[in-house]
This record gives sequence, structure tokens and C-alpha cells, in this order.
Amino acid sequence: MTRLLISFALLALASGAAEFPTNVIVYREPGRLGGWPANHGIWSWGNEILVGFSAAYHKVNEANRHQQDHNKPEEPRLARSLDGGRTWTVEANPDLLPPAQGGREPADLKEPMDFSRPGFAMTLRFLDNNTGPSLLWFTCDKGRRWQGPFRFPQFGKGIAARTDYIVESNRSALAFLTQAKDNGREGRPICVRTTNGGLTWTLVSSIGDEPPVFQSCRPASACRTEH
Repeated sequence: MTRLLISFALLALASGAAEFPTNVIVYREPGRLGGWPANHGIWSWGNEILVGFSAAYHKVNEANRHQQDHNKPEEPRLARSLDGGRTWTVEANPDLLPPAQGGREPADLKEPMDFSRPGFAMTLRFLDNNTGPSLLWFTCDKGRRWQGPFRFPQFGKGIAARTDYIVESNRSALAFLTQAKDNGREGRPICVRTTNGGLTWTLVSSIGDEPPVFQSCRPASACRTEH
């Protein structure tokens, strides 16, 4: 039976010392494909690290395609380490299920988020990788309980959001997203900002010109969200 795994190269996350990178198995399950942690998000609080990823179903496809069964769902998972990445446990949190998988229906965010709260994390996820829509969840206890999903603005053409943001203050944050191109396909990276805890978001700028063909559609802020 085919088994897929996620592995992370860790460079002495706990101690900060100069050590050789170590490959650590985070997730492995027969017949499944674990992937796309960059879409879900990674957060750290000292030695505690939380990583989101999708547990898809494995299927052999062409070599240049994801090796997954697209007729079966990608189920959200969280991997947590309490020792700087040396050991991991995997969590299936029902709070993060999308509506199509039995999760809560999206609502409008009514109260502003406090980005400076200890244990805060936010995740932005798309329902369709071309035009969205995209939804927002947040937690204030390091991902053990999540509030949401909340509707996220689509900026006209549609937003396929991956989790990539920089906190500026308790109410202000930048988010780096993928906007659908004029032809309705992914994607054009953009930057948006909120100054009221996520109640509203405004476009800061597109990141480069609209690419004429498919190319890298993901911004990479190299953000670090630690509180």
C-alpha cells in the first residue's frame, strides 16, 4: 500500500545552535497524501510549532501533476510539536472543516480580531484554486479551538487565499493572496491590508504585472508570526 509523508528539515529550532539539518516524519498514513502546508500556514510560540496541511488520497497521475485522487476530499489536518520540531502529533480539528465536508457555514466577522493576543493565529483558505471564494478562521489558543469560517472579500475577480500574513499591530495586518486573472484562472499575487482587525480589507497593490501564462502564483513574505 502506498504511503506518503511530509518531512521538514529542522535546523536546531529549539536551541538555536548550529547543527546539521534533520529530517523528521510529521505525517504518514497508508493510502494517503500529506501535503500543501504552505497553503494552510505554520505558526510558532517558542518551542511549540503548529503546521496545517491537507490529508488527501493518493492516486498515481502524470509525473508533473499532484499524485492525488481528485474525486476524494482533501481533509484538513494540524501537526503540532512541543519540542521545537523533534516530535509531532497530528490533529483532525472539526473547527477547520469546510462547509462541503460538514463544517460550519461561513458568516461575516462581527468583532475585530486582536492580532497581538497570545496564542493568536489566522488561516486563510480557498474553496476553489482559481476564483475562490476564500474563507478565514482564527484562534487565540494556539490552534486548539478555531472561530470561523468567516467570509473574506473577493476583490472582484475572486481570491484563492493561502495563509501568508504579517502582523503590524493589534488591529493591523498585511495579507498576501492570489487573485484570479482576467481569464478567471490563477493567479496574480496581491497584497491587502486590514486596520480594523479584519472587519474590512483594502487592496495595497498587485505584486507585479499579470502573468500571460501560468507561473508562480504564490506570494512569499517569509513571515514569522510569534506571540
